Amino acid sequence: MSKHSLQWIAPSTLKVQGVIDEDVLFEPSIARFGSEAVVDFSGVTRINSCGVRQWTRAIAACPARIRYVNAPALIVDQFSMVPEFLGVNGTVESFQARYVCSACNHEEMVLLAVGSTVAKGVAARGSATPPPHACSQCGAPADMDHNPDVYLEFLSHMA
Repeated sequence: MSKHSLQWIAPSTLKVQGVIDEDVLFEPSIARFGSEAVVDFSGVTRINSCGVRQWTRAIAACPARIRYVNAPALIVDQFSMVPEFLGVNGTVESFQARYVCSACNHEEMVLLAVGSTVAKGVAARGSATPPPHACSQCGAPADMDHNPDVYLEFLSHMA
């Protein structure tokens, strides 16, 4: 039984689910990309260094404009640590960030939209400001549970 799934959920939208590791062969799916493709990473549960290598090799020469949506935190980490993970023509449209309420300690994942809830092209390191979020349990302000300078680093490449 496969630990991953690559499924076309629309003519130009590829949904990636499960574990991204050395067993994932992205090339057949990427060969189907037209001039533009959407990659939905919302179902990814784990990624290892071999999976990062598989993805970056597969999209290295891809001329398509790739739009990433619903990226979970473990994929956002790759966007920020491995710029090649986005590809030459890749942009992030939406991603998740964990927020924690200092009043009631409630934790929740929040979907952020680039250009709407969070700005493109975050400036120099040290100036990244996460968007405000109110706790869904008590309404108090919640804080991003990541170092925004590191977590939002990938936005600086999307000016």
